[in-house]
Amino acid sequence: MSTFDVLNAHLLNDQPLLDTDKSRDIPPLGSGHARTTLLHIEDNTLFVAAVCDVDPQKPHHSEGKMFGLPGGRQKDGCEKYIVTARKELREEAGADVPRADLYPVCRFVQHNVPLRDKLTDKEMLDERGQLVRGDIDFYMFAHCGFVELRETTDSDTREPLWIPVEEALGSSKLRRSQKKLWPSHVIALVYTLIYIGIEFEKYKNGCLKNRDDMRFFASLVRDAGAGESSKHFYQAIDFISRLSLSRLDILSIMTNYFYGDAARAVGNIANFEPYPLGCDRYFTTSGG
Repeated sequence: MSTFDVLNAHLLNDQPLLDTDKSRDIPPLGSGHARTTLLHIEDNTLFVAAVCDVDPQKPHHSEGKMFGLPGGRQKDGCEKYIVTARKELREEAGADVPRADLYPVCRFVQHNVPLRDKLTDKEMLDERGQLVRGDIDFYMFAHCGFVELRETTDSDTREPLWIPVEEALGSSKLRRSQKKLWPSHVIALVYTLIYIGIEFEKYKNGCLKNRDDMRFFASLVRDAGAGESSKHFYQAIDFISRLSLSRLDILSIMTNYFYGDAARAVGNIANFEPYPLGCDRYFTTSGG
């Protein structure tokens, strides 16, 4: 079996669907959003967890199934973003990750997004019948290490699986298998990987001071195969360094995503304002 098949063996099991908290989808809902980038390194390949989007409110896509990073809206305006991320991760991907193992990578302001009514959760229309668009805030968290995914009773997502990051960013393999991420999720994933790469360089050079920040990158190194020996530790450091996460070219990736349409890539990227976080910044705000 391939590494992909081994990591996604849960899709072949006949185990019952994991029952989720359906009250999370009952309005009124909050206005904030949170997502999680689950990362795992296996056989010298970086994987990311994604879920198939079957939300009936979203348009049918001609290229087949569309996937996204697990996440969603706050249950209410008082729910902390890290709580939203953890609960949505379980609801959509069937993954249980302790709160302490979720690392706050960045905050996004996303422009030109169809807005949903807090009381009905339906997309809003103006007097001309056009979608009402505006800005949304969402926080991106990350976790490193294998987590068992599982199909759930969530009505908006199906088929949680591990995808090689190279494919998730738009390789030809992904297009052949029709497991393609929404463009907004690709942009969010790229920025997330870039910020992780930047902070990893600080970790590697001994410049990180916050204990929780260091804990996350230590888990990344362990996931890359670092054992107790210094040899394995430096091999893991070298492997992560060679991924060159901090040097990902978002314009090139999105132009490839849109089959060479650079103008469309620029327009989609312009809808995002990313702000790097880290534990030192996130947990000193009300968002923690």
